Amino acid sequence: MLATYLRPDYMENFQCNGTACGSRCCRDWRVGIDPVTYEKYCALEPEELRREICQWIGGQDEKMDYQVRLREDGRCPYLQDDLLCHIQREKGEGFLSDICYSYPRVTYRLENLRQQSLTMSCPVAARLLLGQDHPIRFRTEEREEERSGWQFDMAARVRGYAGIWQRLQLAGIGFLQDRRHSLSQRLLSLLLFYRDAEAAAKGDVGTALRELLEAAEAGDYISCALEKMEGKGFRREEHVALMMELFHALYGAPMSEERFLALLSAFVRNDGTFRSQVLEAYALPLENYLVNEFFLRFYPFAYGDSLEQNARIFILGWKAVEFALRMLSAQQKMDFDRLLLGLDRLTERLDHNRDGMRTIRAQAEAMDCEAEEFARVMLD
Repeated sequence: MLATYLRPDYMENFQCNGTACGSRCCRDWRVGIDPVTYEKYCALEPEELRREICQWIGGQDEKMDYQVRLREDGRCPYLQDDLLCHIQREKGEGFLSDICYSYPRVTYRLENLRQQSLTMSCPVAARLLLGQDHPIRFRTEEREEERSGWQFDMAARVRGYAGIWQRLQLAGIGFLQDRRHSLSQRLLSLLLFYRDAEAAAKGDVGTALRELLEAAEAGDYISCALEKMEGKGFRREEHVALMMELFHALYGAPMSEERFLALLSAFVRNDGTFRSQVLEAYALPLENYLVNEFFLRFYPFAYGDSLEQNARIFILGWKAVEFALRMLSAQQKMDFDRLLLGLDRLTERLDHNRDGMRTIRAQAEAMDCEAEEFARVMLD
């Protein structure tokens, strides 16, 4: 069947290479075998190969996937010493489970459209994206559909914005790639735009929302958004306290008045250095990271919340990453490998820990305030 694929351009150069990352996706996290693949394994020939593979597979979880029992050192039992998969070597890619076949690809299905990107929890994908010398471009290609693997049907998420959802998504990407402004200014525009878009959608969709989209696409909306916040200061103390609370939830990091004052002091003392040595020096990699995350998680429809709430979750996720980079740069001067390390640490927590994004969402929901007040705490 023919399908239309929309992908960021860097994916063209991606090739899974276990020797480049130590086959990290084959260690220390649960591997599920979907029922169709499990039936293939149960019918494998010769019998010796079938026993060798099936001996490591246990019962089904709540998603009905069969769980692979890892070795004592945390490795997948099918990972060989040469860091290649025994199943793939013996039987080919078609015998990989859905998750192993798909990762690090994330694919969303909307009728005939497939939106696909790579998660930054894969070190090879992260280095490829963040090391490129130009902003992300998106390419559309019509071709035979790949094995479906791990796909998410998003039709229900966009139903309320049928016919216009993709313009709403591309508007957000347009804000993130508008280099006339700082990252915080771009995120402010994204937040206020989705608030206004949601309000417009409740009224005369044919007029108000269309005009709003046209202003965003022409690059005019961002100036209006900045005017609304002119003269309203950043609440630094509240921001640091919020980040402490978030990192306590994510990592169990200690919270105390003494630690808060130390972090606040470091935040103020190193702010200029952080801006010049990280935000400015690595402006393109950070922009590409944000654009990829926005597209990868399918914002502003990632969660069953409002458009504005999706924007808040996206911004809070980024500010957690930024805070981690800020702390890393305070310990040692930032270079590209250290940037990758900081992004990797938090992305792994958000992607591989089921409670990671739930914590981000809960924190965003707890900030029950107007968009402008949210921006004053989150965006400096």
